[in-house]
Amino acid sequence: MSELSPDERMLKAIADHTAYGSIVDFDEVSDFMYKIVANMRQFGGSFVKSLAACYDAADPFNKRRLLSAFFEYFIKYTPEKWRTQKATEVA
Repeated sequence: MSELSPDERMLKAIADHTAYGSIVDFDEVSDFMYKIVANMRQFGGSFVKSLAACYDAADPFNKRRLLSAFFEYFIKYTPEKWRTQKATEVA
């Protein structure tokens, strides 16, 4: 398995309930997840947009369940992935 990027590590930590061990910056996590879900709403297909709506409506427990169940979709829409993709499209 390849090494995870910083965004992928953070997303995995949130999904695994560890969030970097005992140190959790909830503002940083909220901002990070907001950016991912915003990307999902803006750039996703109908399923991904519906998943973003479910995530928005979910309580914290169910947000983690959605993140764990659909981890690959959340990874695809991390800010890091979109920055890289947009930079490649411009170049």
